[in-house]
Amino acid sequence: MSNTMSSDITTAIPFLLWKGIDRPSSPRQVSVGTCRWNLILRLMFAASITVVGLSAFEVSAADANADEEATTASDMAASDTAKAANDTPTPVNTEGAPSGNDTESSNTDAPAKVLRAVPYPEHARHQQLITHLTLQNRQQEVVPLLAGDDNFDGLFLRERSGEAQGGALILHDIAQHAHWPSLTGPLRESLPDHGWTTLSIALPDPNQDRNAYDLAIRARINAGLDYLASRGQLNVALIAPGDSVVWAAGALQARQRATENARGLALVMIDAREHTLSALTVEQVLETLDAPILDLITDDRSADAATRQWQQTSRLGAMKRKKRQQYHQIEQSTRDTPERVVRRIRGWLKHHAAGTELPN
Repeated sequence: MSNTMSSDITTAIPFLLWKGIDRPSSPRQVSVGTCRWNLILRLMFAASITVVGLSAFEVSAADANADEEATTASDMAASDTAKAANDTPTPVNTEGAPSGNDTESSNTDAPAKVLRAVPYPEHARHQQLITHLTLQNRQQEVVPLLAGDDNFDGLFLRERSGEAQGGALILHDIAQHAHWPSLTGPLRESLPDHGWTTLSIALPDPNQDRNAYDLAIRARINAGLDYLASRGQLNVALIAPGDSVVWAAGALQARQRATENARGLALVMIDAREHTLSALTVEQVLETLDAPILDLITDDRSADAATRQWQQTSRLGAMKRKKRQQYHQIEQSTRDTPERVVRRIRGWLKHHAAGTELPN
């Protein structure tokens, strides 16, 4: 603001000096004193013009310096910002793709992220089970099985009582494995103490192809039955919980039709559920199966309890109409532990499905 005021005053001085010069109307009116006075004023006018020029130059120079200082400060701020940005670690892109301006450096310096296939849930569960058994030095229980082109494993235990009753093929429920701790594991470990050789097999996870899944699960059940037969177990009980019931019943039905003999076959169903990929219901399969059947009910607190109770009542009525005297529907208390459920199954097998060992 002071520079502006100085500039205005300095500019006004020459104007006032110019106005003060006596300019006669004709040359004849000029005297010696007037000439001297005018000369002095003209010299002062010239000097003031010089001062004005110098002042204007100083003001312009000051403005230029101010602009230069502002530009320098701006450049320094920008430089500091860039330096801070360079010193800040670049965020890691968890998806494996570089972000922002780091694309070029990521392509040249860092190796490309390898995309790994996520294992199927069935495979992951099975590997965890194998690791568990290996840590307990029980890996010898794992036996390889083949169902067409499908390689899978079973868990095999020979009877330990000396009084053989037969073989038990044990399935597991959906999203479980062949040694599931709630029921499958206790069954396969306790039945050998009472004369039953057990084989628990892994079942494939459901998929959208009904026919493919039907063929795959039936092939695995048949492979398990064949393995027990190869180990001398001709009296077989098939134990199936939940969603696997309809497939177990269908496998026994097909084997019964193929041999035209119901002897040596029994079915234990635990909390049977209908499977959306099955073309037939459990009731429809049971109506054509003539074998000892235990329909055990232990869980009536599920979300679909009302529907399942209706299905249980319908199955019982269908078996009565067919005069199936070997069908037994038993409702177990929901407060019972897995050990009591195992004892119930073991007791039923002893009275309704036990065999005898054939002489060599």
